[in-house]
Amino acid sequence: MTTVKLNKDDTVKNVIGSSCASSCESAIGYWRKQAKLKKSPDVCCIKGCKEKAVHGSHVKLGYLNVNSYYWFIVCTCQKHNKGCSNERFYVKQNTIAVKENRISAIDHINSILCNIRHQKI
Repeated sequence: MTTVKLNKDDTVKNVIGSSCASSCESAIGYWRKQAKLKKSPDVCCIKGCKEKAVHGSHVKLGYLNVNSYYWFIVCTCQKHNKGCSNERFYVKQNTIAVKENRISAIDHINSILCNIRHQKI
């Protein structure tokens, strides 16, 4: 499972502190490459949002266990890329989520430690 096409009733939740774990190429660039698309969507994938999609946001999918180590990338605006809460967001129909395969288990642990240091969790 590299890409998943989401439905309008599916939800995503930001991975708090994922920027601490990601030192690779841009997430939106990785999303384009894995989705095999030359360009990302023009508009944020979050239902009701009409802002420009400028970020590849690390998220967990709503139907996976909250404690899952599987991270995905979806295209969002600046506002919805900020993962400072446990809020879940509904996505638009046919949103493409790309599995994040570049981040190792140790990077996940470092992300958690970074969050603890910055008291985000």
